[in-house]
Amino acid sequence: MVYKKDLRKQAIYEDNMGFWFEFRGKYVPYKNQLWSGSDTEDSHLRSEKTHPEKFRYWKDRSINYNYNNLGFRSDFNFKPGMKGDLYLGCSFTEGIGLPLECTWPSLLSTELGTRGFNLGTGGYSIDTCFRYLVAAHNFGLKFKRVFLLVPPPNRYEQIIKDNSMFKPFLNERHQEDIIFHTMPNMMNHYWSDNTILSGKNELIVGYLIGSESNALINSYKTTLAIEAFTKKVGAKLYYRSFAELNKHPMRKAMKEGVSKTNTVPARDGHYSSIFHESLKNLFMKELFKKPIL
Repeated sequence: MVYKKDLRKQAIYEDNMGFWFEFRGKYVPYKNQLWSGSDTEDSHLRSEKTHPEKFRYWKDRSINYNYNNLGFRSDFNFKPGMKGDLYLGCSFTEGIGLPLECTWPSLLSTELGTRGFNLGTGGYSIDTCFRYLVAAHNFGLKFKRVFLLVPPPNRYEQIIKDNSMFKPFLNERHQEDIIFHTMPNMMNHYWSDNTILSGKNELIVGYLIGSESNALINSYKTTLAIEAFTKKVGAKLYYRSFAELNKHPMRKAMKEGVSKTNTVPARDGHYSSIFHESLKNLFMKELFKKPIL
């Protein structure tokens, strides 16, 4: 690893932090499924009343979620020595709610004629993006370009492997977690019954994700860390942020997209294929410094 000297200066060694360098996704390897993450059969059935146009579009269609040997959504397995472009992000990069071919990493890879390693993982943070970047290099993937869609703010990774003060607040399912992922409005399932009854979870959640300012600064400084590491390993970073794109004038069309010609609406609450096509065009414009027609 080209960065071992830097790690030693911080007293970080593989014998005590090896789990952090493990290259594996969130999902069960070699699994093929029809539903994933926020894209559930129940939510799809409920959309018949809440989003009837979208329900009709997906009524007789299906989505294939194929997770490869490392638990990432991909139609091929990742092996050391493979060459390609690296894609980092959350569910908007993984493509929850859409076929794989509609996601911006697939669209951009097709446009560039290159292999794409999609490391997007639903619900995870900019912290995860940095960890996956380091792990991908350590695993042996060969890349000269890294494309990043910075996930929404107020998401973090907390290493709790050795945090005996925090673990008693967690329920049995999460007691053995090595890394704790925070995400607004989706954290109550973490806590033990005693924690919820005492109300202490509000204090913990407030401390972890209560500040938007802290979240934005964390996104910025971690993006800088990703850029620095990318440069250190001889690659170049291209990035956009979800916070930026979420203010796009076409936000409503990107989210729904049902009435647009040749547009695929996301089956769950994510953005439609318009979002992914627009993001692909933004990266192409940045790559080649010319307008995309």
